[in-house]
Amino acid sequence: MLRLLLVITILPAFFIACKQNLNNSLVVTEEKNGSSVQLHKGDTFTVNLRGNPTTGYLWEAQMADSTVIRQNGDYEYHADHTEPGYVGSPGMFTFRFTAVGKGQNDLQFIYHRPFEPDNPPEKTFRVTVIVK
Repeated sequence: MLRLLLVITILPAFFIACKQNLNNSLVVTEEKNGSSVQLHKGDTFTVNLRGNPTTGYLWEAQMADSTVIRQNGDYEYHADHTEPGYVGSPGMFTFRFTAVGKGQNDLQFIYHRPFEPDNPPEKTFRVTVIVK
């Protein structure tokens, strides 16, 4: 009986916490270039940028202040086509971040060939992150 009471009490709180976590996750795409987003400490967000690493180009994140947001691991890349033998497919670069402190951070990305450091980036992306 005690177990049942605990399950009935704890289960709704668990589902509410999961729902809040899903609601606090924001996806930023190239259409948001030059804009700003507002978050609260603990919120997570994802930046999705199109690219094609088979051309040698990669997206690279550049943060001004890591006390405001933190990148969660390395980026992930998912090609548009996954058919066997299909090479040269563009796809999506995905970067994940967490808001870790109050403040503002200009988060910039450059799309460049890392092995050509003297050449300017092919594309840039910028979003201002405001954490309250």
